[in-house]
Amino acid sequence: AQVGTLVVIDWEDAETLNGWHSTAEIKEWKMPLVRSVGVVIEVTDEMVVLAGDYSAPGDELNRLTRIPTSMVRAVRGLEKKPYLGE
Repeated sequence: AQVGTLVVIDWEDAETLNGWHSTAEIKEWKMPLVRSVGVVIEVTDEMVVLAGDYSAPGDELNRLTRIPTSMVRAVRGLEKKPYLGE
């Protein structure tokens, strides 16, 4: 994902299961899939950072999400227009 572009990222999140559960239940336990939409702020080998809101020209950001790249399952660009620095 290119910095400044609007994207949708599907990623698997960590989850905690509390209480007593059978081994059969645990074997059926699936990772939760999350879908996040935002403007790409930073991309490294370890993470992707999205902003859900930004002020033009992008000097203030809101609703930041940092997603480890190992959890990313799919990235789709919504628009090719760069949003930051308008």
